[in-house]
Parts: sequence; structure tokens; C-alpha cells
Amino acid sequence: MAARIKLPQPAHGWRAFYTEIVVVVLGVLIALGLGTMAEWANWQSKVADGKQRLKDELLWNGANMAEQVTVAPCVHAQLERLEARLAASNGVLDPAPFIETGSFKSTMRLPNRSWPSQTWEALQQDGTSSHLSGDIQAQLGRIYQKILFIRDLGTKSDDRRGVFTMFGFPVELTPEIKAEFLRDILNQHQRMQFSALNSAQTLAIFRRLDFAPSEDQIETRRRDLTTGNKGAVSSVEYCRANNLPLADWRAEVAKVDAQ
Repeated sequence: MAARIKLPQPAHGWRAFYTEIVVVVLGVLIALGLGTMAEWANWQSKVADGKQRLKDELLWNGANMAEQVTVAPCVHAQLERLEARLAASNGVLDPAPFIETGSFKSTMRLPNRSWPSQTWEALQQDGTSSHLSGDIQAQLGRIYQKILFIRDLGTKSDDRRGVFTMFGFPVELTPEIKAEFLRDILNQHQRMQFSALNSAQTLAIFRRLDFAPSEDQIETRRRDLTTGNKGAVSSVEYCRANNLPLADWRAEVAKVDAQ
């Protein structure tokens, strides 16, 4: 006769046993849920802080871009004057008057600003940017791509600053030197055109971000820039004092945004 195997019985019965299992499982699920909620709340806090820091960085860059758009007609007018002086000079360049900019001097006045991107780079490195919506990530990606492009244009302009200083001296004009001067003028026209256009396009993208600085905030900051630095005359001040044309940056941004 086969022996019967008797399964052990829980001390308080099967119902109590299953009840304890359910309680344990629920406890684990609740703990996991609370951990997920805590992690979600932590990222939400980081995102909110990141957006505020981005707003501050965008305000700085936005004011710079508004200045680029504002002074673009003035820069082109200055370049046209140098081009006319170069064309009228025979044998020796007729020196252009110098413009004092702090400890520097040149024959034309260009904006010279820093273009910060450290906040966006930090948010990408610590993973905060990945918790923004896909649309916001795309818009910010476009904004900072343009900021880097405008920064690069400014760096190239700074690298050629010495050339425009040379316009203040009676340089002997060989055909080669004259052609080189003309090439630098045309290249600076192009850099200023690209800088102003990309600045206007970027400011138009600001309108799609709910946490971007407003145009009024950008204008206030831009006006602060026109005060100059340590007694140096800003580009806008120089243009206005010399009756050179300036643009309405808001109108230019509206044109780009409507396209």
C-alpha cells in the first residue's frame, strides 16, 4: 500500500498564509511606487531649477542677440565707409579716424560680447535635459546651435580686428594689399549679416518656450548693455552719436517669425 505524503500546513491555515503573501507583495509594490514617485519629484525639482537657470542664460544671450540685430545696419554703414575710403585711395591708404574702445582702438565699432552655454551643457551632462519634453529639447538644441554659430562669427571678427586697425594708418597699397583689404571688408559684411539673421531667428524661437525671457526683459537687458563698460562707448551709443542707422530688433524678429 502506497504511503501518503502529508504536506505541511501553515501554522494559522492557508488563508492566513496567502493573506501574508498579499501583504508582503503590496508592501513591495508600495515601496517601489513611493521610490518612483520620489525619483519623479526629484527630477521635477531639477527640471524646474534647470529651466530657471536656462532662463537667466537665455536672457544674457538674448540681449546680445538683440544688440546684434540692432547694430547690424550701423556695422554695414561703417564697412561701406571703409570700402569707399579704400576705393578712393591711390598708392597709399587715406587713414580712417580711430575709435577708442577701452584700451583698444580700431576704425570701426563692433559688439564684443560673451555667449554663455554652460547651463545647457551642464543640464545635458547630469541628465536633466532628458526629462524635458521632446519639443523643448529640440527647441533648445536649435537655440544653442545658433548661439555657438554666432559666437564663432564673433571670434572670427575678433581675429580680424587688427586688419581694421590697419585702416587707421597710411599703408602702402599694392594691388594685392588692396584686394586683401577689400576681401576682409566683404567677409565682415557677411559675418555681420549672418550674425544678425541667426540672432533674429533665435529670438523668434524664444517665443515658443514658455520659460524663455520675454521681449520686454530682453529689451531691458539690451538697454543696460548700451551703457558701456568702464567708460567705454558701446556699439549702440557709438552708432547713435554718429548718426549711423540702427534697426528695431523686435520688428526684425517679427519679420523672421512670420516667414
